[in-house]
Amino acid sequence: MEQWLRAYLKKFEGQSITTEQWKDFLYSYFNDKHDALNKVDWQMWLHTPGMPTTKPEYDRSLFIAVETLSKTWLSGDDLPTDKHDFVQFSTSQKIEFLAALLIEDPMPVERIIKLGELYELPKNNNAEIKCRWLQMCLRAKTEHQLEATFKFVTDMGRMKFVRPIYKDLYKYEAVRQRATETFKRNRPQMHMITAKMVAEDLHLNE
Repeated sequence: MEQWLRAYLKKFEGQSITTEQWKDFLYSYFNDKHDALNKVDWQMWLHTPGMPTTKPEYDRSLFIAVETLSKTWLSGDDLPTDKHDFVQFSTSQKIEFLAALLIEDPMPVERIIKLGELYELPKNNNAEIKCRWLQMCLRAKTEHQLEATFKFVTDMGRMKFVRPIYKDLYKYEAVRQRATETFKRNRPQMHMITAKMVAEDLHLNE
């Protein structure tokens, strides 16, 4: 399929094509697979509204590992004492693990601190991971990562990361004023759209 995709992109580069052209190319490329292609319910896939009638089955083992570890931390029972499981995760799994913890109510501060120390999260410089880690600390109203948080929103320019942090800073009343002052100081160096959206998040346009 990857070879077909490369050939497809090369043939139709810079063009707009119809569904029939796409299908014709599929058949011409896989000219020895017509029996298999003819078994596809093209009417359903291309022309019938609603969800497909078939549901693909995927290997959920990577997700299950993330779900299991996140539930352990959320429950607070038999917390891990080594970082083996987390270290074995891919970066995507680590991101999803922290995202799962953010969905629930904030964990107790003591547990968050233990989580950070065990997995060395304050040292992690991956923006996706760092953003979620700092959000977790902010939502629990813990102060031990505040300096790192303000450094992050000062150094980071992407709206994807800056806005969520500023939103949580605004909800943290004890640091709301500092968040506003930090934003005003950094605003001239921020992208215009990012600055506009963050200003709205901080209710500065009212």
